[in-house]
Amino acid sequence: LRVRLFEVPTPDELEVLLGDARFALHAVVLHGELHLDDAPAVMQTSPAAALALLEQLRALGCVVRTEGGYAVPIHWYRAVVRFLRRKHLLAA
Repeated sequence: LRVRLFEVPTPDELEVLLGDARFALHAVVLHGELHLDDAPAVMQTSPAAALALLEQLRALGCVVRTEGGYAVPIHWYRAVVRFLRRKHLLAA
């Protein structure tokens, strides 16, 4: 049995995200866990568009699906916050 630490992601891995996906990531960080029922109102978009954005973030690995919605996993949190701050989407 081998155990190894996960690789810490870098904020540069998030550069592929465009405006709407960045805003969705910001919403997840601000809410801690963004529930799927609340996502359309928070993101001011349709339920289908909100789900598509959250699933795009999940495919990238920077958010995970939880029982009620989506959250940033602990090993991504610092990279996500640094990225959002660098893009002026999150206050220091």
